[in-house]
Parts: sequence; structure tokens; C-alpha cells
Amino acid sequence: MTFEPARPFSLIAATSGQATARTGVIRRVDYEVCTVEYVLSGAGFLEIDDRPAVRIDTDSVYFLPKHSSHCYYPDRDNPWHKLFFVIDGVLMETIMQSYGLTEHSVLPDAASLKSYFQEFRQMFEHGGNFHNAAALLFHEFAVACQALQQSTACRLPEAEKLRQVLERDLGEKFVLNDYAEKVNLCSEHLIRLFYRSYGKTPLAYRMQYRLEEAKRLLSYSELSIKEIAALLGFSDRSSFSNRFKQCWRISPADYRRKKLF
Repeated sequence: MTFEPARPFSLIAATSGQATARTGVIRRVDYEVCTVEYVLSGAGFLEIDDRPAVRIDTDSVYFLPKHSSHCYYPDRDNPWHKLFFVIDGVLMETIMQSYGLTEHSVLPDAASLKSYFQEFRQMFEHGGNFHNAAALLFHEFAVACQALQQSTACRLPEAEKLRQVLERDLGEKFVLNDYAEKVNLCSEHLIRLFYRSYGKTPLAYRMQYRLEEAKRLLSYSELSIKEIAALLGFSDRSSFSNRFKQCWRISPADYRRKKLF
């Protein structure tokens, strides 16, 4: 038997996938390869390496790095349609580490990267010995990812940092004035910067995020409505239900019933 050494870079697959409201949760532990996905339409959620669940919207790219443990699943109200490619090899790992792609699992507003996924798919479907060409294309893709990260960070870093804070510890009370004092900025200035970036005030963004998280928990967890209300920082079940119905035009109980049956 002839021994064939492992390739430094392998393109294992490149295709598309369409989820439905009934698509289940995909779970993996110590993932053996790396998958990179682009959301063409719809949305979903990603949990990776014990980090809180992150919502992935249209035109976002996310990574499922080699050796990560993760689960992901579609938004049942708006299931995602994705392009993705699967890769492996020591060169792949080197490129990802060199460009910081193992530390940034999600890239929002990444429509500029869509063409790379299309090229990987065409390359894979054409067949032949495409692995070396795929390695060069992935290197170009990594450079483009890093440039996108840097342009986003340079745009409005204060707003991005505030967004990250708003999406954490949803059960805890958030006081904008306290946060502004901590980062040595005026709260009114922070509100203006945040609105320019996300089209909402910080408190409106946080409430919307809490209600999006409520939909996810109602759809995918076995927590009671009272437990979800407490977890998301609402004073009681009634307050939570009123906010949820005001936003989504349906009660939490009816929403859960609709999604499960």
C-alpha cells in the first residue's frame, strides 16, 4: 500500500444549505475540521466553546474552527440559507492563526466576502486537483477577513464595545450613565455614536436583544416562561409577557406552542 502524506491544505467540501423551521440543532465536540459559512438570507444562532449564543444575521460570516465545540441552529421564524466550505490541514491552521480568525468566530456585514464562497463552490464542483488553488484562495480570503475586522474596529470602536456590553449579562440591570462614567465618555455622546452604528439607542437595542433571546429560549430551551423572564432581567412573568406581546404581537406561551407543534 502506498502511503499518501496529508495535504497541507485540503478543500473537503463547498456547497450551500437551506434550513427550515424544523431543522434541528447541530452539535459537535472537538470538531475535526474547519467550516466557514456565509448567510445568504435568514438568520440563526451559534454557541461556540462555552460562549453565550450569538445571533447570526444575513450577510454574516462565521467560523467553526478545528477542535472547537459548538452548536448552531436556524431562527425558526426566518431560517437561514447559507453558502459554506469545509477545509483542513496544517496550512489552514497556520493561516487562521496568523490572521486572527480563530479568535473572531463571527463577521457581521460581510457581503464583500460572498464571492469567495462562490469561487470555492465553483472550484469544488469543477473537480480535479484544486487543493493548491484553494489554499491560495483561502489566503486571499483571510486577508479580506482581517481587513474587514480592522475597518469595522476603526469605524466606531466605542459603539462596538458598548454593543458587546449590552449583549452580556442580560439578567443584570444596565445603567448607561454608570457605563459612560467608567469609560470616561459623556452618555449623550455615546448615544449618538451608538445610534449612528446601529440605528437604535443603547437601551432600545438591549431591549430588542433581550426579546430576540426570549424567542430563542422559548423555541429551544425547556425553561419555563417565568424562568426565562428572570434570566432576561424582567421583574416578573407579567412584565415579560407584556413586552414580548407588544414587540411580537403574540404572547410567549402562544409563541412557544406555535413553534413546538
